[in-house]
Amino acid sequence: MGVLIGITADDMFYYLEIARNIGEGNGPTFDGSTPTNGWHPLWMGILVLLQTIVGDAAALVHVALSVLVLAHLATGVALWRVAGAVGGSIAGLAAMACWIFLPAAGQITLSGVEAPLATAALAWCLVLQTDGKTEKGAFRLGLCMGLACLARTDSALICTVIFCAVYLPFLREQSFVKSAWKLPARCVGGGAILLLPWLFWNLMAFGRISQDSARALYFKTHTPGSGSGLWDRWMAWMDALGKMVGLSGGLLFGGLLVALAISVWAIRRRHRAALVLFCAVVGVLSVAAVYTSYLWFRQDWYLLSSLMLLSLIVGLAIGLLFERLEPRMERIPKLGQHGLVLLLIAGVSLPESARLTRLGAWPYPWQRMYLEIAEELDEKLPEGSRVGAFNAGIYGYFTELDVVNLDGVVNGDVLEAMEDQALLAYVHRAGITHIVDHYQAYVTFGSNYAEPEFLQSALIQGPNYPNTSSGGDIYLNTVKPQILRP
Repeated sequence: MGVLIGITADDMFYYLEIARNIGEGNGPTFDGSTPTNGWHPLWMGILVLLQTIVGDAAALVHVALSVLVLAHLATGVALWRVAGAVGGSIAGLAAMACWIFLPAAGQITLSGVEAPLATAALAWCLVLQTDGKTEKGAFRLGLCMGLACLARTDSALICTVIFCAVYLPFLREQSFVKSAWKLPARCVGGGAILLLPWLFWNLMAFGRISQDSARALYFKTHTPGSGSGLWDRWMAWMDALGKMVGLSGGLLFGGLLVALAISVWAIRRRHRAALVLFCAVVGVLSVAAVYTSYLWFRQDWYLLSSLMLLSLIVGLAIGLLFERLEPRMERIPKLGQHGLVLLLIAGVSLPESARLTRLGAWPYPWQRMYLEIAEELDEKLPEGSRVGAFNAGIYGYFTELDVVNLDGVVNGDVLEAMEDQALLAYVHRAGITHIVDHYQAYVTFGSNYAEPEFLQSALIQGPNYPNTSSGGDIYLNTVKPQILRP
C-alpha cells in the first residue's frame, strides 16, 4: 500500500473514508458524526458500491484507481471519436495520442479523485453534441451533461459552452418555428433528471446547494490581504497549465487566442470542425476565467478537463495540417501517415515521461509520512483519543481512531467556527485530544481563525516528524483540557 501513497492525493482518502462510513450506516460523514456534502456524488456512489464489493481497505485503493484509469482511456476513445468525426482519421488519432501520451494527464488520473470521471463525461458530451439537434440526441446530450456535473460541479462551465454552441445558432435559425425550443428543453430535461435529486438532497440536508469543499476553499482564499491581482492569477493559471504541456503560460495563452480566432473564421466558413474547436477553446478559457476571478485556488486535477480540451485542439490542428498537405503526401500510404503522427506525439512526450520516471512520479512525497504516522497513532495514543488534522484523509482512512477534518473541506461545522475565529472552542466542543499536521504550514495557518491561546497555551508539542518536502515538519500536538471559567 505504501507504494501508492505519494502518487495518490490525500483527498482520495476523504472520499474513501466517507464511502466507508456510508457503507457502515454512519451517513455521509468523514469523522463518523458530522454530515458533509464536500464531495461529488458520481465518484462517491461508485466508491460506496466498490466498498461493499471489495471491503479490504488497501485493495479498495487499487480497484478505485483501476476504475479511474478506465475513465482515462474512455476519454481517449471519445477524443478519437469526436476529432475523427469532424477532422478526419488523422485528427482523431492525434487527439487520442496527445491525451494518452500526456504524462501530466496520467499522473493526475492516479491522484484518485473525481476529475477523470468528469473529464470522460465531458469528452463524451463533445461526441454527443454532433447529434444534439435530434430529439433523442438532445436528451442523450443532457444526460451526459448531468453525469459530468455529478462527477464534478465545475463541469457545468464546459457544459454551458457546449449547450450554447449547439443550440443558440439553432434557435436563431429556427426563430419562426414554435417548436424550436423543444430540443434545448429536452437537453436541459435530461440533465435535470440526474441533477435535481442531488440538489434537492443538499437543500433538505444542509439548507443550501453549495458544497462544504467549495465554501472552505473560497473562505480560505478570500480572507483579507490574501490573493493577488486578476492578471497575476490568470497568468499563474496559464503557467500551471502550460507547464503540463511543455509551454510557457504566455505562449499557451497566445496560442489559445489564435485558436479562438481560427474557430470564429471556421464558423463563418462553415467548416465541419468549427463548432468542436470553438467549444474546446472557449471551454479552456471559461474554466480559467472562473477560477482566477472567483475561487482563487488551484489543484492539479482542476486542470484535467482543460488538458483534455487542449489535446482535442492539437489533434484538430494536426488533422488540418495533414489535410492541407495531402496533395503532397500522395506517395505516403495512410497507414504510414498515421504511424508518423504517433511517432511525433510519442517523441514529444518522451522527455517529460523520462523526467517523471527519474523522479519516481511522486507528486505528493510528503504524504508517505502520513501513512507512517497513521500507523503510529493507533499504537501511541490511548483508546478514545480523537485526532484533528487539516490534511486528514490518510489519517482518517488508515487509523482506528476518530479523525476530524479541521480545514472545513468535509466539515461544515468547523468552517463556521473558523468564520467566527473560534477554532479552539470547536476543538474542545468536538472532543479533539490531539492535532497532527505540518506545524508551520497548517497549524499556524489555523491559528488565524482561532482564539489567541490556540498557539500560545492550548497545544503541547509532542513528537516531531522531520520533513524536507512541502509543508515543513509534522508535529503531534496534545490539546490541553478546556479550563472552564467561573
